[in-house]
Amino acid sequence: MNKIIEKICGILVLILGLFVIGELSFAYFTDHFFYPIKSENSFGFIEKKSRATIIPLNKYSKRLYAQLALPYEYAIYKLTDKKLTKSYDKKIKKYGYKDNRKHFIIKPKYVNAYDFMGDYATVSIYNKSNGEKYGTIDKRGNWIVKPNYAYICPSSRYYTRACIDKNHCGVIDKFGNSVVLMTYSINQLKCDNDLLCEKEFCTAGKSL
Repeated sequence: MNKIIEKICGILVLILGLFVIGELSFAYFTDHFFYPIKSENSFGFIEKKSRATIIPLNKYSKRLYAQLALPYEYAIYKLTDKKLTKSYDKKIKKYGYKDNRKHFIIKPKYVNAYDFMGDYATVSIYNKSNGEKYGTIDKRGNWIVKPNYAYICPSSRYYTRACIDKNHCGVIDKFGNSVVLMTYSINQLKCDNDLLCEKEFCTAGKSL
């Protein structure tokens, strides 16, 4: 009888140990490769390396559900991700984005365009009333951050500098939410000053 109890206890300890190891491994995988994002009612995850949105907000109401779905969602993202390259159309003098077969997936309509950083790219449009304005688009050409800025730094970071004009610059996240108010001049908040953005502003008290 004692031997049976010992075997049962041994199996339970083994199962518990494997469960703990699995949970620790999964936590390591999540924390080291993804940023959790949070609203009042939902959770999501962004890949740290590419800044691609793997699980958007408004999909899972609890972090546990989003975290359990993460490996599956990540595999789907990797299998379906389109590699788009900016391309200049000399006839109309505008930029668009082509796939690996050299077909325009996003039609050339941008005055300036930058390479995709994960699932978004910085682009600009021009009209006579507002002049040139910058925003960001997704891989379908939909606006993520509407073109309301005089400039947005094309950055691979989660946060980026943006200017309404040369005297009103601040920091926004990849969804266009304000992180630092537009109270700095363009000289105070230069695009190449990552230290200023990432350490002094962006990470201070800001939970991802």
